[in-house]
Amino acid sequence: MCINKHLKRLNIPNVKEIGDYFLYSNDDLQELNADSLETMGYYGLENNSALEVLRLPKAKTIGGGLLKTNVGLKVIDLPEAEVIGDECFRENISAEVVKLPKAKKIRNHVFENVLLEELELPSVEELGYCVLKEAYALIRFIAPKLKRVGGSFAQHNIVLTTCYTPSLEQMGSDFCENNDEYLEEYDFSSLKSVESGYFKAHPTLRALIDERIEAIVQGASVIDLPAIKKAVEINLAQRGPEI
Repeated sequence: MCINKHLKRLNIPNVKEIGDYFLYSNDDLQELNADSLETMGYYGLENNSALEVLRLPKAKTIGGGLLKTNVGLKVIDLPEAEVIGDECFRENISAEVVKLPKAKKIRNHVFENVLLEELELPSVEELGYCVLKEAYALIRFIAPKLKRVGGSFAQHNIVLTTCYTPSLEQMGSDFCENNDEYLEEYDFSSLKSVESGYFKAHPTLRALIDERIEAIVQGASVIDLPAIKKAVEINLAQRGPEI
């Protein structure tokens, strides 16, 4: 653990691995240069409230709680990261841009209380539980390769209107508890199994998914029900410039 609580800039361009609690609660850290870093341990940068931009161009494995409660962090850019640990970005209330183009597995509570308006995870295949719990500002979630998601995935996300998950096969319990009535654009056309408590406030969608799952259980041919696939085209050209 680094005990210098007033370190403002850190340049470690050749370091490839950092252990747990490396810069825990360093209130003054504004800049980190770690271009060769591949692995970061648990809670390595937690409570670094002055850090606004984090770019780790070679990091592949990100430990749990890495950036938890970094309330000033606006940009998270991890272009090579494949595995994201528990609570990694939890309570990053200022986050505006998250880039995880190669992330395939994201564990539990990672984006809980993160106030992004849009989140795109182009390569992710598996999400843990409570990944987007209480992400109150999230409007659009885009994950075209997502196959499995744990329980309470987007619990209490009161403005979530788009959930584009055309490859999703396994859905955990309470998928969109207390907010699924707001869903307008979605794609659940690949679902094969679901747990309890899903779409309580969206009875039409719930009934259609129940019909699909029942057909699968009975070995009947599954018709692609149009109402399960009510997704709009995601027009990337209409988005604003990234930071």
